[in-house]
Amino acid sequence: MKICFAEIEPLLNRYLRDDAASGVETIHTRSGERGGLLRLFLSGGSVVVKFWRIRNIKERFKAVTHISNGRREWRMHRLIHRAGVKVAEPLFFSRFFMPGLGPCEIMAIEDVGEVESGVAYLKRLITTGLDSEITSFEDRMIDTTIELLELKILDMDNQLNNFLIDSTGRVIRVDFECARRPCCFALRRRKYATMLERLLRSHLHAAYPEIERTKRFMARVATRLSVPTDIRQMVIDISAKELTKENKQSGIGYASNLEW
Repeated sequence: MKICFAEIEPLLNRYLRDDAASGVETIHTRSGERGGLLRLFLSGGSVVVKFWRIRNIKERFKAVTHISNGRREWRMHRLIHRAGVKVAEPLFFSRFFMPGLGPCEIMAIEDVGEVESGVAYLKRLITTGLDSEITSFEDRMIDTTIELLELKILDMDNQLNNFLIDSTGRVIRVDFECARRPCCFALRRRKYATMLERLLRSHLHAAYPEIERTKRFMARVATRLSVPTDIRQMVIDISAKELTKENKQSGIGYASNLEW
């Protein structure tokens, strides 16, 4: 689908003046008035747009120097799409000014239709006892993680909620705002461990209280990615700290003594 900013600008302006505007569906609103995720209905179909408000001098500087969160996500999304990873097709990136809101950045991507988050999908499969489908879904998450690492991309938000399943069963990775391609990739061992920990902890959240299921997933991740022993220990240390913090906040009591 080919589209330019001029085609969606009227709808976007209408939404920014009135968030109940017709032709616009709010998918997600970000905290702190940072922006949001919208579905816009056009004559030729629909697109999904993510927009960021540029709220202060620091964010304006980042926008001018092309290191804003929006610009970085656009670059990562295009790179990953061109490499053949299963993501929504990136359409365009633009900056615009909206009276009352000031400067904003916007990224438009393909609308993949109705989707289910990875967490909800895994919970449903566990409830229905579809073990073969669980393994298939887990394999596709591991495949995508490997594809990102082969591109020398580290993503601190590589977690189940950023894997979406469409109506055909296709697993699509979204949200690359935290993804980076560091110049010294091999030396970023702590960030690599954090990326793996985020994936494993999100799996634990979805599979809980079936902790053994997460341990089996961890074993397959270690085998497929050939994760060194020191990185595994980093993952366990990070996970123990994060789960202890979550337990205090939620009172759920996630196991914080996972072994890998």
